[in-house]
Amino acid sequence: MPAAKQRTKPKVGLEFTKEYKRKTYKLKVVKTEGGVGYELGGTIFTSPSTAAKSITKNEINGWKFWGID
Repeated sequence: MPAAKQRTKPKVGLEFTKEYKRKTYKLKVVKTEGGVGYELGGTIFTSPSTAAKSITKNEINGWKFWGID
């Protein structure tokens, strides 16, 4: 199995928009007690991938889904 790619977390305050199945979603990078979180619809996720999975209901690379990477 290949090693996980080391990514630089996006800066707090950045927003990313994605249209999926004719609906527009906005992901905002926020500061949390643990560091950085990703807010989507009032819910804070630990990664862009978990936020994307909540939309698609499938395992997905959230960094690519949101256009961060």
